[in-house]
Amino acid sequence: MNMNLVQVSTHSFKYRNFQIIKLPAKAMSPVTRFHVQRDDNSFGLFDSINDAIKYIDSLFIIVDELPFYPLIKG
Repeated sequence: MNMNLVQVSTHSFKYRNFQIIKLPAKAMSPVTRFHVQRDDNSFGLFDSINDAIKYIDSLFIIVDELPFYPLIKG
């Protein structure tokens, strides 16, 4: 499942042209979270990197079911 996950920096990963940013735990926020974005669009915070990847994959499943968007796939 993580075959296309590429670590860009210490806290940044790239998956299917989305950027997943690791937000480390701190005193005010004691839980590590993962922020998903693409270009200037934010797709939310997730509790694990696997949740973020599953969400991104679900976006592509929706696109695959639409026959009039063949150029968006990838």
